[in-house]
Amino acid sequence: MQAPEREAGFTLIEMIVVLAVLGLVLTIVLQRGPVRSASLDLRAASRSLVDALREARGRAIATDRPVNVTARQAREAMARMQGRVTLELHSPPGEHEGDGTLRFDPDGGASAALIRLSEGDAGVDIGIDWFSGQIRQGAIHRTDGG
Repeated sequence: MQAPEREAGFTLIEMIVVLAVLGLVLTIVLQRGPVRSASLDLRAASRSLVDALREARGRAIATDRPVNVTARQAREAMARMQGRVTLELHSPPGEHEGDGTLRFDPDGGASAALIRLSEGDAGVDIGIDWFSGQIRQGAIHRTDGG
């Protein structure tokens, strides 16, 4: 006489073990919070800002009129970073008004500036050439000197 064949499937104990492990993993993930990367946030913020500055330069050339970008507008371009990324504007003395306005001219020139974005111990520099108006983004670097 043959032994009865067992049906394929999971036992109740196997299902309970799987659910317990999933619950443990879910608890750990929820306690830790969402996974995010400071360098990815910084890269996204700098890309948003560079795009906004290039758009302003292009608009100045296309409309044959100067276009100003204020520090407030620059921060709004990075609004999705929820205030985690800080922005500093460095420029030669007398180059900008006190409100940190960058000017793009119809001939392609611009206000000379160095914009420094930072989050935690990471930073990235964005430079604006006064003669050509070109906007250059540097590589992400550590700001704490280490």
